[in-house]
Amino acid sequence: MTDSCSHDWAKALEDELDEQYDIAANAGRNVVEVELPATRHWLEIALTNVYGFVITLNIADETGGLMKDIDLYSCVKREDLADTVHSLYTSYE
Repeated sequence: MTDSCSHDWAKALEDELDEQYDIAANAGRNVVEVELPATRHWLEIALTNVYGFVITLNIADETGGLMKDIDLYSCVKREDLADTVHSLYTSYE
């Protein structure tokens, strides 16, 4: 059974990215999305039962459909998420 507040990490990460790194993020119930400076690229941070926190790079085609998704990191600790996302984000600037 999942704790009813298991999604709180997403809002906390969204706030941390905004306040500490000035990176806009969109928190859903169990996922956080971050648009990257590159056109049609975004990160998706999700909490899984098996691999813990997973950071996936998504690339869309010109129609907006998902062309490719690549798991960049898995088993990321909660306390390392914002810093890892910041490093990825700045690599696109």
